[in-house]
Amino acid sequence: MNMRRLGLFTAWLAATLLAIVLASQAVALVRDQVTDRPSRTVTTLLTSATTSSTAVLATTTPADIDPEVPQRTTSPTSTTAATVPPVTVAPTTTAPPTTTPPTTTSTTTPPTVDQRYTLIGGWVTVACSGDQISFKSAAPQPGFSVERVELEENTVDVKFESSDHTSTFEAECSDGEVVASIEEEDEQDD
Repeated sequence: MNMRRLGLFTAWLAATLLAIVLASQAVALVRDQVTDRPSRTVTTLLTSATTSSTAVLATTTPADIDPEVPQRTTSPTSTTAATVPPVTVAPTTTAPPTTTPPTTTSTTTPPTVDQRYTLIGGWVTVACSGDQISFKSAAPQPGFSVERVELEENTVDVKFESSDHTSTFEAECSDGEVVASIEEEDEQDD
């Protein structure tokens, strides 16, 4: 009877080891196809005569972004100035003191609107405040790299490259709106 138990245990152990080896091989085959790891991010410090900004990318991968849905966020800013004149009180009269209500002036700057543009080579986020453009972030798609990020003369210029494709993004602001130009170019071998 002990020989029979030993034989069953050996068969069970062999089947379990075979299942583990097969599962490990299956995982190894599809490991490179899993995309939960975020793509490489780009951090850039850009400085111009009027704007200084640091771009830090979000951990969202470009594959998670639906190119058909515009990505916008607003962050309005406002400035409030209050003027309070002195309170005048008649010291020897029995009449109630006279007070002047404070005057308040409020000015609101145009809201800054972040806009994300999805290219074949990656995505770029910029924002406009009036006629000033600011670079927010850029991230390449898998297989691409960011070759250039420039902010010159109120223009943002980003270039993504792979071995067979180049995506170029250029944008500026006009009356608080982003005016963007996108070029997609396939590299052709001669």
